[in-house]
Amino acid sequence: QVTLFPGQTGTTDAGEIAFAWRDVVIDVNNDIATWTIDGLLIATVDLTTVTLGGSNILFGHSDTNGSASSDPNNSLLNVTLIDNIVVTPEPASLALLALGGVAMLRRRR
Repeated sequence: QVTLFPGQTGTTDAGEIAFAWRDVVIDVNNDIATWTIDGLLIATVDLTTVTLGGSNILFGHSDTNGSASSDPNNSLLNVTLIDNIVVTPEPASLALLALGGVAMLRRRR
């Protein structure tokens, strides 16, 4: 990126998560959502205190800058790369799935 866009320095201020792959985990358990980046807890939200917009989730980024970048390639630099999204069902769902499998096996006999 730095080679293609010389306006970029390849460095960021302390605490920023740019220019590297990060392990981001969003965990929802008993109406509490936690968000960690590289094992560091960033946020905890009690989901009973907020109104959600449905059952969909958006993975992306938001721009906290008050104005547009002066870099002529700014539209090419606003990007989020996401790889390997894993959804892990809650234990009750796995137990119900196992119970259904046992019932199907018994029915086949």
